[in-house]
Amino acid sequence: MHINHLQQNFSKFRYIDKELYKEQTTLKFYKQSNPNYVSQTLVPNMYGQEYDEIEVDTIKNIMLENNHNRIDLLKLDI
Repeated sequence: MHINHLQQNFSKFRYIDKELYKEQTTLKFYKQSNPNYVSQTLVPNMYGQEYDEIEVDTIKNIMLENNHNRIDLLKLDI
């Protein structure tokens, strides 16, 4: 299928700054001691003591907040 003829409408795209999880909560993502390494873990003391607190939620809750009843496109950055 060719989609070159379609007109993009980026106003229909929404960036939601939340992580997906099994419930709505805040999690601690522990950082590595080497600042050049970007991966983090939920396991305390695996890398170090410093962490970022991240808001997480279920996809169902996010859809309800945005009044969505279906997903046409879901882009995950993992």
